[in-house]
Amino acid sequence: MGYTYLPIGSSTRLQHTRAIFARAADVGIATIRRIEAQPGQFMGYVSTVLRIQPAFEKAGIKFTEEDETSGIGVRIDRPSAFSP
Repeated sequence: MGYTYLPIGSSTRLQHTRAIFARAADVGIATIRRIEAQPGQFMGYVSTVLRIQPAFEKAGIKFTEEDETSGIGVRIDRPSAFSP
């Protein structure tokens, strides 16, 4: 297992960000944690995806479709902040 360096206090900031995102997506923080901990492709309720994807899009994350030049993915469309 690899380790990622996180600056002091970043864990608290990450928890705060999760809480803001969970509120914006109208899902529980436990749901966000479960999704983050899940290896590979997301498996979950369609209703959860229907809440999370628009929250990401509002924050400037654009979901891209597979085409002849690239695969499915995401990109940051514009910097934005969640509004709880």
